[in-house]
Amino acid sequence: MKKALYIALAVLVLTVSIFPICSQAAAVGEVVYEENFENGETDISPTSDKTGTNVIKSEDGNHYLHFNGYGENRYSLSCFGPYVADFDFSFKIRQTIHNGSWSYCMALFHIDWNVNAYRVDLYEDHVRLVFDNGIDDETAFGSYDSFGVSNDKWSTVQVFGRGNEYTVVMDGELVGQFTSDERDEGNFGFCGWQTEFDVDDIKIIEYVDGTAPPVNSLVDGMGEETDNRDIIENERESRKMLDTLIDAVSSLGGFAILLYISLAIAALAVIVIVVILIVSAIKKRRKKE
Repeated sequence: MKKALYIALAVLVLTVSIFPICSQAAAVGEVVYEENFENGETDISPTSDKTGTNVIKSEDGNHYLHFNGYGENRYSLSCFGPYVADFDFSFKIRQTIHNGSWSYCMALFHIDWNVNAYRVDLYEDHVRLVFDNGIDDETAFGSYDSFGVSNDKWSTVQVFGRGNEYTVVMDGELVGQFTSDERDEGNFGFCGWQTEFDVDDIKIIEYVDGTAPPVNSLVDGMGEETDNRDIIENERESRKMLDTLIDAVSSLGGFAILLYISLAIAALAVIVIVVILIVSAIKKRRKKE
């Protein structure tokens, strides 16, 4: 009897030790989209009847995606990538200036397929951070004259989404931050108005269940951040609790499977321990009688 009790206790201890390991592994951000066009193919394609074209080009052995929407009232638009909440989005971009301040390209994030999205508008001599509701109505969060995307110069842009807080960094320098409740989930995209531009080295990292690291731990020169991610996460869960449950059951990963198995084993071990203790107590009582 004692031997069985020791075995059950050992199983319980082992399971409890595995549990935090599984939880920690599940908290790591996942690269959900990465593209450098080196294989000569891409799933990024025009998504509107008014768009220009995009094609993979090569320069000094490096492949990149070239968008061409140059011409009167023309634009090039493509939506791509997964539907995410908290994210890190990085890419390289270069623009060909044709019409001065009338030409600009943009990166879009938390987009839906009606082009309801946040935008980073990249002009030759400034950058704008905007929300577009898809029907020519914009909410501007700021314009920054110290940045821009000009001819023949590659720039690296990073966008960080944490709850409803967004941070934009360009070539390692903080462009701006803003908070908005318009959208807190969506896809990604690129667009250009009467211009040509190139993109390369696209990378999207997704974080789930509020596990994203603070942006000020990733970007130099930032102050303390507000932390409203718990509130945002609760709102998301209340909106799609059923969908989350279905997705979790239908697409269990290796760590999730191990986690659920360990929980089941722990529950079984507890039951075994309880049964053993009950049986032992009954036997002791009978001996006394």
